Amino acid sequence: MLKKWHLILCAAIFLVPTLSWSMACHCYSQKNYDPNNPTSADPYLLATSQNSLVANVYNIAKKKIVIAKQKSSTTSERLWVAHWVAERTVFTPGKLLKARYRNNSWQEALATLQIDTQSFGSDFLQTLETLDVDTNLSQFVVDDVLLSNQIIAEKQLTVLRQMGSNDAETILSSLLALKTNQPASEFYNSVKFGGASWGSHLMSAQIDGTQMVEEIKGMLAHAPQQI
Repeated sequence: MLKKWHLILCAAIFLVPTLSWSMACHCYSQKNYDPNNPTSADPYLLATSQNSLVANVYNIAKKKIVIAKQKSSTTSERLWVAHWVAERTVFTPGKLLKARYRNNSWQEALATLQIDTQSFGSDFLQTLETLDVDTNLSQFVVDDVLLSNQIIAEKQLTVLRQMGSNDAETILSSLLALKTNQPASEFYNSVKFGGASWGSHLMSAQIDGTQMVEEIKGMLAHAPQQI
């Protein structure tokens, strides 16, 4: 009997590090543009652009964002909304994310915390009542962040969204446009329908995808007034 428990304990000791590593790992196999495999780094570049923009706009370490998103309940969409609402209330993003996890929708979560959403404007309120509220609220927040930080002009942003660009694609297209002074829609269109890659565009624009926090910080500091 003791021998049996000894074997179980040994197995557990070897298993725990493996489990811990697999749960904590939120990595990408390719982070640098490879001309022989042009799209291999694209998933990382889209993700790091989102995370780096959040880090810059809300003045938090990118590492904290990555750790937060390791929880299955913390999607990119919910993270955007939580930070946007936190900036306008007394609640932390963590508190808001917990409330969203415990409720069926953002509308219920905000009501539970007795947050007066009227102050967020009519567009927010209309979006709050839509069916796919996580995705739609996230799009509202991302668009608001891009416009308020003068990263993209409203007309260009509208075109991107009408083309079907999601949050990550919209962010990266906008950043490329800001850096190169080219229409954001051209980057999105060339990747989605022209066979180009995000990695190739970043390389051409001389943007280091592995240093996106600093890259975005520099772009935000020199962002021109959008029309």
